[in-house]
Amino acid sequence: MNPIKFETYKNREVFEYHFYPKDEELIIGKDEHFSNNEQLWKDWCDREGLPESYEKFNISNFATGENVLLYMLLIWELREGENLLGVGVWETDLIQQYLDQNPDLVNWEYKLEHEYVIIDKYTRRNIGFDKAESPVITQYNKPVNKTPTNKTGLFKIKSFRELTDFLKPGFGDAFNLSNFYITVNYELLIDKLQSKDKPSLESLLGSQDIFIGLLIGEDMGYYDYLLISSKFDLTEKLKSIANKLNDFAREYISRIKTVETADEMIELIENGLKKYALQYIGI
Repeated sequence: MNPIKFETYKNREVFEYHFYPKDEELIIGKDEHFSNNEQLWKDWCDREGLPESYEKFNISNFATGENVLLYMLLIWELREGENLLGVGVWETDLIQQYLDQNPDLVNWEYKLEHEYVIIDKYTRRNIGFDKAESPVITQYNKPVNKTPTNKTGLFKIKSFRELTDFLKPGFGDAFNLSNFYITVNYELLIDKLQSKDKPSLESLLGSQDIFIGLLIGEDMGYYDYLLISSKFDLTEKLKSIANKLNDFAREYISRIKTVETADEMIELIENGLKKYALQYIGI
């Protein structure tokens, strides 16, 4: 286990919190995933349809394993009843289908990079805001994409289930990159993201806003990167949330070794979330 612990910087008015594990340094390591329990893995694979672990928590045979749940829990804990908005970089049309929601189209998306380059070398970049892009989706050789190729969509996320579904389209790619905003002033945020002028976190964030950039590596050579930014000091709050997540992960790693079925795995997760007061069910 690699306990989540943020590297903290102050960039002018903005506090930045960075967590970027390499593959072998994930909070729940690759040798600690549920897939290493042979009996549980067989039962999980033998089930018909989509696994319940994926439906509820986005846990599947992705490289990030159970860590995606920890990232979602952290986002949900930070939300605390405020507006949570999400940009699924490159995935707007598919997210529309999952959430049955028409997003606000915006001009800017925030990019992170964490990739394997050569032997024992990694590139890790906090790229920042870049012009939005969306793919051309074709059917019978005709474009059918709803989102213009120079825009991306900003969605309102009102429940933990919607947060789970929001991330699902990105799991078909080599990596899953999303932006999240926790804000008290939705209209002002939209105005800035729809501006022709390139924003910065310093110009974009209000005094009580939080930005979260989440990069999840899926294919070999792609790794996770979690960036949290705000104009107010989140150090103690993040430390408190991280302690709960680390305690949950530590107990999960210990007990998943003896779990025999996929149903027991779900029960283990849900009991652990209750024990450590991690609020994954919201409105």
